[in-house]
Amino acid sequence: MTILRISILLGAIFILPSCKHQPVDYSLNDLVAVYFKDSLSIKGLLGSEVKIIDRKISNGKLLLISKDTETKLVVVDLVNKKVDFSIADPFPFGNSSFDVTDDSMYVVCNLYTDVLWRISMKTKSKDSVSMAFKNRMTHGEALVNHKQLFLYKTVYGIALIDLTDLRKVVFRNSGASLIDPKSSDLSLPVDDKINLLSGHNLGKDITSLYAIDNEDSIRWKYSFERRNDESRISILNFPDKFLVKYDSTIVCLNKQGEELWSRSTTESIREIYRHDNKVLTYGLVNSTGFYPDSDRTEYRIYLKLFDLLNGILLWTYEENIINEPSISIQNDCLLIADKESFRVVSLKDGELQKFQPIPKGEKSHFSYTMLMDTKTGKYYLSSYDDTIYW
Repeated sequence: MTILRISILLGAIFILPSCKHQPVDYSLNDLVAVYFKDSLSIKGLLGSEVKIIDRKISNGKLLLISKDTETKLVVVDLVNKKVDFSIADPFPFGNSSFDVTDDSMYVVCNLYTDVLWRISMKTKSKDSVSMAFKNRMTHGEALVNHKQLFLYKTVYGIALIDLTDLRKVVFRNSGASLIDPKSSDLSLPVDDKINLLSGHNLGKDITSLYAIDNEDSIRWKYSFERRNDESRISILNFPDKFLVKYDSTIVCLNKQGEELWSRSTTESIREIYRHDNKVLTYGLVNSTGFYPDSDRTEYRIYLKLFDLLNGILLWTYEENIINEPSISIQNDCLLIADKESFRVVSLKDGELQKFQPIPKGEKSHFSYTMLMDTKTGKYYLSSYDDTIYW
């Protein structure tokens, strides 16, 4: 007797004749594709054997560090789905970070802390410049904003270099002790008038943020006391406000450094995201109380949407999930994937719109990261198989 098994995927029904269990691949690509207008397979563009070491998005360009026979720095035009520029990494041992302007690429490396490579994207000519760091400095992430080069997410704090005079270090953390890279951050997306930098610890529990304008002047600073050194500082840049996250607190500042409102949650806030004139907080709690030593650890996810204007809590969504989830924002939808399910939550009201369970024993590839364009603030999804969705 033939046994029929029914599987539902993306609204279609497939009846599969079977005498025994046949695992089904619940493809992430199939589930998320309907929420995006376009996508690009990186390996389809560069080749299936290419390994992607790092990726970020800058002003609509996908910046890749890739490796096949050699390590390359690659700039991809997402709109036209083509490689704009590609060159071998000028640093021989990797660990590089780079950003681009319209015609130039700037490359730094944590292993060569006093050197910056400037590469013409028109002629491929390049020159190295010595940067004026008197003390140790690892660069972490590099981000170009007009004539400014920000270096952040590093154990030595944060730095700002004037690209018109690379011997001029406009700002850097002056603390003598090492700093958790989680505390070294920059307001994103970057602004063409004023940006907020963190990573400057005044004391054991005091952190200061510095607002620096596009003329390299420090306009004001804002200090706060941290209770949890493990919690990452995050800063979002809105047209007329900054939103700062630390511990379980979010603080809204205007561009003059005045505190407009603050809110605290009962759970620690892992990350914050922009959505129109609102801010989404994301918290994750290990409800077991034990170290997550298996791939089926249960967590509880906390999502809260606040109005940026007045800090009013608009809605809350809580749910138990298996393993740390992947989340992504697309228009008015929040996509959440864990070990056993795929969910879609409405950003308008916090209501669950879709729930797709993944039966135990089935094969799933629900793993992705959300990338913010560092210049525009637009969110993209980067999937496990190196496909970019937007």
